[in-house]
Order: sequence, then C-alpha cells, then structure tokens
Amino acid sequence: MNDTPKKEGTLKGLRGGWLYMRSIQHVIKMPVAWLPPTLIMFLLAAPLGAPRYSWFRNVLGNRYAPGEQIHYLTQDFRTDHGAALSQLDAWAADAAAYLGLSAILLGLLFAGGWLQLLTGTGEGSVLRRFAFGGARFFWRFGRLLVLVLLILGGLRLVLYGDLWNEWVLSRLFDVPDYDFGSLETLDSEAIKVRLGWAQDGVFALLFALVLSWATYTRARIALHDSISVLWAGAGAAWTMLRHPLLSLRPLLGLLIVEGLMVTVVLGQTARFLDRRLMDGAGILEVSGLFALGLVALLVGEVMRGAKYVTAVEITRTLVRPVTPPDPWHTIGGPGGPQYPVDSDDGERYGVSI
Repeated sequence: MNDTPKKEGTLKGLRGGWLYMRSIQHVIKMPVAWLPPTLIMFLLAAPLGAPRYSWFRNVLGNRYAPGEQIHYLTQDFRTDHGAALSQLDAWAADAAAYLGLSAILLGLLFAGGWLQLLTGTGEGSVLRRFAFGGARFFWRFGRLLVLVLLILGGLRLVLYGDLWNEWVLSRLFDVPDYDFGSLETLDSEAIKVRLGWAQDGVFALLFALVLSWATYTRARIALHDSISVLWAGAGAAWTMLRHPLLSLRPLLGLLIVEGLMVTVVLGQTARFLDRRLMDGAGILEVSGLFALGLVALLVGEVMRGAKYVTAVEITRTLVRPVTPPDPWHTIGGPGGPQYPVDSDDGERYGVSI
C-alpha cells in the first residue's frame, strides 16, 4: 500500500504554520501531566526562600514601621545589617547553585515523562507513565545534556575567545592584539557597541539552534528507543538540515508565544503590582506577585510539553519509523538471516523437525 499521498498531506498540514498552536492546545488538555511538575518546581524555591523570610521576620520585628521595608530596603537598614546581609546573600548564591542543578536534573525527568506520554503506549495512569518515562530516559538525556554543555562551551570559546579576536577584530577591524579588551582603536563607540551586539546575537542564535537540536534528539531517542545519543543526535541534525523551516518554525512560534506571555502579560502585571507596592499597598499585591511566579512556571511547563509535541509530530512525519522484525512471523536464528513465514508473493517457508 502506497502511503505517499498521506505523507504529502501530513507535510502540507505541518507547513500550514499553526502546528505550535495545536501543540499548545494538546498540552492544555493534559493537566495531569503539567500540573505536578509545575508544583514540584514551585516547591523547589522553598529551601531558598524560607531562610530569608525567617531572617527578615526576626530582624524586622517591631523595630521598623509596618511596610517600611516592603518595597525596597532603606539605606539605614542596609547600614545596620550590612554584614548579615552579605552572609545571607553568599549563602543564597551557594544554595541557588545546588537548586539550579536540581532543577536541571528534574527537567530531564520531566522531559522523559512528556515523551513517554507522547510516544509510548504503556499501562497505568498518566502519572505512572510519566514517572516511568522519566526514569526510562533519564540517563540517555543526561548524556545528551553533557554533550549540549560541551557544544555550548565550544561555541563560547569560539565567539568570545582568540578565534573571534583574530578573525573578526584583528582582520576585519584592524584592532591590535594588545587592545582586544578596550577596543579604543575603533573609529567610534557605536562600532564597539554593534560588535558587542553582533557577538551576543550570534551566540544567542547558535544557543537556540543547539537547544532545538537537543529537543529533536530527545524526540528521536524516545520514538526509536535509541541507546546511542550520538547516533540520534546525528539523525536529528540531518533532519534539521534537510527541513530547516519545517523543523524550526514551530519552535520559533512557541518561543514567541512564551515570550509574549511572560514579558508582556505577566511582566506588565508584575510592574503594575510593583508600582502599587511603592504606594504602600500590602498583602494583596504581595500575594499577586506570588501568584505570578506560579503562573510563570505553569506557562514554562506547558511550553515544554508543547515543544515535545511539536518535535514528536515532525519527527514522526519526516523520519521513517524503526520496525523491528516480528519473531512470530519470521524464521531464522538470532543474528542470522530472517525469512518471512508468509511473503508478499505468496511463498511460504516452513521448518521441518
């Protein structure tokens, strides 16, 4: 049976440009999948916030007017408690590093859970399959994370190291070797600023491409149950090179939607509440900022699921599925030739004992 017309119709649907919106709708209908990860990430901030809250509660006590320090710390407060604040900030920085690592590892578990739900049948409840997927793909995604960090580290060395200085600053703009740091030999300050923008912009673009490649690699690992991260990554890179618009446009759409939600909707609401705090408002505004943080995590988790829905859909369409031989319809020892019991031309193979 020829499935070429069906595949062409699917490709036409993907090129319609609204795959990212369908992905968001698909994820929103699965609250059991995105609500628990959101709450876990939200509770992850408790070990960092609880000690700070306890310290400020003990220090403020009845020695300051109610609401005096709610929007910003006054100069007198910073002078009186400067040493203690420095120690608190140093502790918070160390704790944030460990919590950040924990968030990254949890992200690997959540990625495996999403892909298990989207690619595997499995049995049991949604949460059970989600947890199974997180455990199933954790080490493979961990190896991919190491590979991504190595690639990003290499790109940073190229763009912010000697290669950039030699090929861009020295050869294109005639900046002497000794003046790479200050760039005072350039014709104007505007050229220096634009060079910085170009440098950061190229790195941001490559950073986004690497993260997109990692998303498609995870989808490929889950769909084909691939053990080799390098092989799956090479296949994902080849697919992205062959179909750059089809593979990157939906992810760009998701990025734009997430940016609009976070920066425009949530950001403007946070600014409004922040201005209210300056006017001396109280518990409602603080609770509103607290709720905005939870909503931001919720948006991020929904977008994470939508990215994997998009990657799985595109990978299924563009990549031929891996179909292992059915042991009940073939004859032949392991590692040797396999002969079908019922071939397409009607010829039958049998085994005589």
